[in-house]
Amino acid sequence: MRRKKKVHLNQFPALGTSFTFPRLTFKMAFILVVFAKLSQPRVKHILVKIENLQEQLRDKDKQLGNLKDRVKSLQTDSSNTDTALATLEEALSEKERIIERLKEQRERDDRERLEEIENYKKENKDLKDKVNALQAELTEKESSLIDMKEHASSLASSGMKRDSKLKSLEMAIEQKKEECNKLEAQLKKAHEAEEDARLNPELTDRLKQLDKDVSYYREECAKAQAEVDRLLQILKEVENEKNDKDKQIAELERRNGGYGLMKDQSKKVASLKHNQQLEKKKNAQLLEDARRRDDNIPDNSQYMQMEDLVAALEKTKQELDSTKGRLSSTQQTLADKEAHLTNLRMEHRKQLKEILDMKQEALLAAISEKDANIALLEISGSKKKKSQEDIIALKREKDRLVYQLKQQTQNRMKLMADNFEDDHHHHHHHHHHHHRFPGRMQQSNHRPSPDQDDEEGIWA
Repeated sequence: MRRKKKVHLNQFPALGTSFTFPRLTFKMAFILVVFAKLSQPRVKHILVKIENLQEQLRDKDKQLGNLKDRVKSLQTDSSNTDTALATLEEALSEKERIIERLKEQRERDDRERLEEIENYKKENKDLKDKVNALQAELTEKESSLIDMKEHASSLASSGMKRDSKLKSLEMAIEQKKEECNKLEAQLKKAHEAEEDARLNPELTDRLKQLDKDVSYYREECAKAQAEVDRLLQILKEVENEKNDKDKQIAELERRNGGYGLMKDQSKKVASLKHNQQLEKKKNAQLLEDARRRDDNIPDNSQYMQMEDLVAALEKTKQELDSTKGRLSSTQQTLADKEAHLTNLRMEHRKQLKEILDMKQEALLAAISEKDANIALLEISGSKKKKSQEDIIALKREKDRLVYQLKQQTQNRMKLMADNFEDDHHHHHHHHHHHHRFPGRMQQSNHRPSPDQDDEEGIWA
């Protein structure tokens, strides 16, 4: 009886439990190779490998020795893979700790920004209180024209300083805008790379099909191996029974010394021999079934071809994992750049708010100055035409400044609304894995710029 050598899957870490491969024709192997080739262009060399294997069929014994060596090397590679996996897990845990630290740092930064905002609010309130105090002081000292002019000149000088600071802030905002544009372009490229990686589902589908085929062949091999083991066990039991009965027949023939006893025992012997012949026929049938099932087990050439296909599948999976790793790294870089872009936007908003506050304060100061000058001219009681014209001109300038103050207030409210909408869009965009860029830069470009406000007459 021909027996097939049992192959244990612990010799092949990629395959699992013990099995033997079912019989495969060369046509099926070629179809599998073509199918693996379609899964990824990099497995073209499998065809060359299969042609070499077909030539190596003549040297099965030598290849068996090479196969054993290869199994040993695969076991070594498996241990190395486990070590690498443990290292990767440690690196992953370390990255998680780093992420936690970064989250804590971000929370601290948020708290600091909130504190800065509160400080700015307090300073703004203090400045408003100062303006109110100045207005009260102007009302109390209406009789002193000289003091009021000196106070107006001091306000004008402080306004000039604020104007210079405003120009520097505008230059800084322009630089931030350029940085934002560069980061937008980089983020767009990263999104395009991510979309390209997602638009290639064909590779994943083919790998899944290969996994299904390999699982099917494993199950068939396991079933065939179980059936062969069962038949071998039955044959072993039958052989043991045959030997026991042969011993009984020999013992009976040896013990039969008398003629009368010989007749009785001869019947028993004939019956035992008849049963033995029946069992031999049964054993022959079982042996034939075992041979037939054993013939269905794939030979070494088909086994080696299947092994190469499984190895190619494993290599394709490794390359896919590598691609996923690169994609994850790209996504992390994208998230970092987007966080940096968000910080730049927050700074831009903060600077815009400072500019609007300064312009509003300057307008309030200019309006207060115009009120003071008008009040002084009215208190002087001069009815000259020149004085009346000056009062009318001052009132016109005051109305124009009040109109500018209203426009400035509307711009500020619009900026706050746009910031709220921008934050909402950014949160929605982050929740959907950065699928698209909302046109925030275009929106920010369409906002009323503080630079476009008419400042003429503020310091008149």
